Amino acid sequence: MDKPLFSENWYRVKALRPKLRAHTRVKRHDYRGSIWYLLADEASSRFHRFNGQAYQVIGLMDGRRTVHQIWERVNTLLGDDAPVQDDIIYLLGQLHQMDALQTDIAPDIEELFQRGEEHQRKQLQARLRNPLALRVGLLDLGVDDVDLGTVVLRHRLAQFADHLLAQRRPLQVLQAQVA
Repeated sequence: MDKPLFSENWYRVKALRPKLRAHTRVKRHDYRGSIWYLLADEASSRFHRFNGQAYQVIGLMDGRRTVHQIWERVNTLLGDDAPVQDDIIYLLGQLHQMDALQTDIAPDIEELFQRGEEHQRKQLQARLRNPLALRVGLLDLGVDDVDLGTVVLRHRLAQFADHLLAQRRPLQVLQAQVA
């Protein structure tokens, strides 16, 4: 069944002038023989994949055109393959949820805080659900070179000790090589 071309909610978004935020980049990606477009959010290090239709819409979001003008232009370019108005609304919702969209309307600060708290809560839940996937920082880039060399040396010695213990060699061999 085909989707209806027009949406009853179109009046809510048609006058918006959306554009992508400065911290986002769109990259073309060939995935298993299909062309996809990755929206890279450099601020959060997240990636989102879109098809060619969505890419056409996203590419026209420059902050000067309204959503209605973008939709009309995409209809001209893609013809029967163009997305319907509900698809455009859904895409705008996805971009808004990713914090990748900027419009001419001031953002709702309370909603932004709630979304940030929700994101942090979900990350904590994911870490607690899978304790084997804990993330541990390996290096502190604020450490000077001497301390970093000591850390690397201790790490290598610990690896060597584990190797010797795995082979069941006496501890005296390890002490002779360290000294």
